[in-house]
Amino acid sequence: RTRSAMWTGLLTAPLLFASCGERAWPSWDMARHPIRVDTLQLPRFPRRPHVNGVSAASRVYGPLCAQDHFVLNAPLVEARRNHDCTIESDRYLINILGRNGRHVERRDLQTGATELFAVPGHDPAAHPLNDLNHIYGVRVQPLGDVASNSSFDAKSELWMVCGFHGDRINGEISSSYARVLDLRTMRVRLGPKLLRAGGACSALALEIDGPGTPEHICAFGGTDGAHNTGTFLKSVACYDRRRQVWHEPLGELPVACDHSNAILLPPSLCHPADPARVLLMNFRIRHYADERPEIWAIDLPVSATPRWYLFANETGTAEYLQPRDAAGVFTTASGRYVFNVGGVSYVMRDMPNGKRRRLSMKHSTVRVFDACARRWAPAGGDVGYGYFALQSCASSKLGLAFTCGGQPPDGSVSDKISDNSHNCIVHNLLGPSFG
Repeated sequence: RTRSAMWTGLLTAPLLFASCGERAWPSWDMARHPIRVDTLQLPRFPRRPHVNGVSAASRVYGPLCAQDHFVLNAPLVEARRNHDCTIESDRYLINILGRNGRHVERRDLQTGATELFAVPGHDPAAHPLNDLNHIYGVRVQPLGDVASNSSFDAKSELWMVCGFHGDRINGEISSSYARVLDLRTMRVRLGPKLLRAGGACSALALEIDGPGTPEHICAFGGTDGAHNTGTFLKSVACYDRRRQVWHEPLGELPVACDHSNAILLPPSLCHPADPARVLLMNFRIRHYADERPEIWAIDLPVSATPRWYLFANETGTAEYLQPRDAAGVFTTASGRYVFNVGGVSYVMRDMPNGKRRRLSMKHSTVRVFDACARRWAPAGGDVGYGYFALQSCASSKLGLAFTCGGQPPDGSVSDKISDNSHNCIVHNLLGPSFG
């Protein structure tokens, strides 16, 4: 991989938050639990203006609490994309499988230490358990787990209920079996056979049987078959972990789609009478084409006749309103603000030779959807280069979100074999463009 310029100096979380004043998260004791940022690595940013005319380089070199994004100096051991990530106990940043990722990679944000955990074994279709990309992880509390363990979050299982096998682009085939990562042991086990083989779905854990009951793992859409020629799914398949059966309580999606993001909004989010809602956004309805601006929703609990409806459909010429897929997503303010990192759009352009060519537009900006106003807005500034095939994860206690790996532009900091990024970009939720 290529190496970029280094900014020397040891920067720790107390320094990051000390000058941020009242905007620091009061619930997190940084003096007792510092987050080690270490030296920062500056990606090879394109030479172009950024938000408010300030270059990405000057943002990275500025005081940390006054900037929107910076980069962990220790890159991923395995450059990966089409993977997932999660944060455990507000301390461990965990990146999971993905294209060219054969391990689960855990970084201790306090010490900077990184560990790789092997994933041995095969599913009944003879696919290795570690060969899975285009995944969408869902965290739940293990069934029957009543013991209190302050070292781990209660939701210590991460379920992966869709994915593709194979690293070769357009040579992937959809998986027929789920995988489950135990975040306490860092071991991956075989999950149930899927109702339908699928990859590039989105997923949520939903209390289908009522509040306080064990969540069902629900997969939204995806592609059955080959990544570039398979059948887009309209189904919402939910796995009842107690009864160990699949069912479809949410009916069919309004459109068959893949590469989407699914968001769960809690009840009373904007008004006391608001029900809990599922939102589906950032999807496409054709292979490498037709990214859609619509945001579809369904209210919970579902009725005997489930009904999806159009929740928002804002369009316009501004970059932040351009529909996209394969984007990272995280939420703040109990789900009201849905932040969208990167993503890709495909457009057809007339070429000088008279032919039309499909071009990809990789987004470098962060945008936010206000679930109460039902509007998009630019937020979080510009990360410096466009990238997609990624996922983001956030910690409200740390005031940070992370987006690792993904596919960056050609010639940027990436693995020369896989063309995946090694970088972990940190989004400062206390930064000027996020506030």
